[in-house]
Amino acid sequence: MKKGMRVAALVLVCILLLSMGAPALAAEYSRYSQEKTAVSNDSTIIMRVNPDSSTQADNVVKTFSRVEGKTFELLGETGDWYYARYEGSEGFVRKKDFDLQTASASTASTTTPQYSKFSAAKSGAATDSAIWMRATASKDAEVTKKFSGVRGKTFTLLGENGDWYYAQYEGAEGFVRKQDFTLQSGSTTASTSAQYSKFSAAKSGTATDSAIWMRATASKDAEVTKKFSGVRGETFTLLGESGDWYYAQYEGAEGFVRKQDFTLPGQTAPAANLSQPSGDKWGSIKVSGTKINHTIYCNAISGNDYKYNKSYYNIFSMTNYSSQVTVLMGHNMRKSAGSSKGMFHDLHHVQNAFLGRKTCESCGRSCSGAKTDVFNINYQGYSKWKLLCFYETPASGSYNVLVNTATNTGSPSSWISTQYANARNSNYKGMVLDSSGTGSDRLMVLITCGDTYGSTSTSRLYMVLKAIS
Repeated sequence: MKKGMRVAALVLVCILLLSMGAPALAAEYSRYSQEKTAVSNDSTIIMRVNPDSSTQADNVVKTFSRVEGKTFELLGETGDWYYARYEGSEGFVRKKDFDLQTASASTASTTTPQYSKFSAAKSGAATDSAIWMRATASKDAEVTKKFSGVRGKTFTLLGENGDWYYAQYEGAEGFVRKQDFTLQSGSTTASTSAQYSKFSAAKSGTATDSAIWMRATASKDAEVTKKFSGVRGETFTLLGESGDWYYAQYEGAEGFVRKQDFTLPGQTAPAANLSQPSGDKWGSIKVSGTKINHTIYCNAISGNDYKYNKSYYNIFSMTNYSSQVTVLMGHNMRKSAGSSKGMFHDLHHVQNAFLGRKTCESCGRSCSGAKTDVFNINYQGYSKWKLLCFYETPASGSYNVLVNTATNTGSPSSWISTQYANARNSNYKGMVLDSSGTGSDRLMVLITCGDTYGSTSTSRLYMVLKAIS
């Protein structure tokens, strides 16, 4: 009798433990012989009980917010998942949300770095706010150091290896991507043999951007001879031109500057008033069949970034209001999909609808009803814009597409031809809907992050439109 009572008691204890939510056993994974560390490249990290994408309550250990740049301990891995520890919690996290670190965060790999040493060290100005320094010349290499808020800062470049520089900054050395830097020369003036068509009389140009990069030749890849900061509204002397560039003079320095960054007398654009936010509203955008219904803000600069890029929840212009080609940027807020805070995420639903996909690969929501080719955009006196084409670039090797689309707007005919070519590129997820766009049209491109994302991804979705009424 007593034995039976003991068995019954044990059964009751087991049932009680289960009802109290006894912790589930972790799924199997390959444990590292020595623990590793990795830096989060996403602001939100979901730690899971099992290595799968389910976000059901019984599969979520904990959700960590605002942890971009934070270090997690890695105990092991299985497939596309790490088994990690952070702030006392353990569970599975996605590998794509992390960048591995080496044992030392202050120095590069202990093995001899492989690169071609420059005969003399060069200087490179960072064009991105965040720079990831790696142990070898590969995007998959371990991260030895992450620098934040360094846009415009100068790194010492000791050599190169393919698409990478071997750099030195604040005592750390390692490989950084070439695409994140602009070379600087030691001179403050351009070459005396600069090639340009001289104006019969010098002109005056007013800077419309706070930062102006003066270059040695008329090319975005040319060396930077001088960078001017805080010069919005200042007058430069324009001595001549070459394609999309002026040959300019300012404060004793001479060199090439982009035409798109200047207005000539008689040309006007709404001024961005940083002290009065209402003065920064340049228009609005609403896309039928989606949650896109937002204000369009100006291209004001604050510090080293666009003022309205400092919040994830703004749509803003990257070009002057009067520009014939308008570039609008908005974040792809996947985790807010289905709400008004999804920003430009639903552009992917429009893309999917035209490509015949019923659901969104990223958020899993239906794309039904999003197949619209006329957008309601109140901008520059127009209210209706026709979708001409769209395309989404892959995660790597797409930086030049982004730069060319966002900055080479000075020649509308060349620009729209390039957009059509990109939409027809079989390597991109795109389509041409209307081939009637020309360089004489009022044009616009909407840009947001692609479905493939991460700290090193340059994937973007581009939607190209023209004003029709």
